[in-house]
Amino acid sequence: MNRIQVLQSLLDRQIAPAYLEIGVETGYVLLALKAGRKFAVDPAFKIPWYRKLRAHFDHRSNRHIEYFEMPSDEFFLKHSDRLSDGLDVVFVDGLHTHEQAYRDVVNALPYLKPHGVIVMHDCLPPHAAAALRADSPQAAEAQGHPGWTGEWTGDVYKTVMQLRACHDDLEVFTLDCDYGLGVVARGASTQRLEMSLDEIQQLTYEQFLTRRSDYLNLKEPDFWARWLADR
Repeated sequence: MNRIQVLQSLLDRQIAPAYLEIGVETGYVLLALKAGRKFAVDPAFKIPWYRKLRAHFDHRSNRHIEYFEMPSDEFFLKHSDRLSDGLDVVFVDGLHTHEQAYRDVVNALPYLKPHGVIVMHDCLPPHAAAALRADSPQAAEAQGHPGWTGEWTGDVYKTVMQLRACHDDLEVFTLDCDYGLGVVARGASTQRLEMSLDEIQQLTYEQFLTRRSDYLNLKEPDFWARWLADR
């Protein structure tokens, strides 16, 4: 199971759903999904014009995409009025720092419909080098970690932890697939994480590994179908 399958399963539950994607780059996820309306946010799109054109004719959902080439903070500051009708699904895959991912989730929450769901990518780093704190994959690689493989999730896993620790009104868990898919939905938290923000910020990757399942409320992929059925 991957992020496209998870996102599409959410979109398929609504009629003409509204979808926001933060961190689009080449459009791999954005253009593959079927939705009634799409909002795409990225400071530097890397979608070839011919791919946009082909996608436009492949499926009508790609004829209703609004592109905002800017950082997500600027988008919410200047163009949040475009979201006034509400969002059904949000995908957060922008800058891989836990502070930015957290801001993206919190900024999207006011526009999330009651049944809406936010999905975050890269919440489960496969190894220490992937979890390096940096502002870009190039900056992470430049740190010269001996375990570097080109995979980079940053410390987005701490976003899941912060949401679980600081928001009693949200249900938060992580699917153990596709580098970790963090799921955020409205609803009382049943498994609050008892940690302070300072403790989360100071946590090392090695410490995270000792309790990663507990910290992330980690779920196996087959949990997803049961969770959807119960909503």
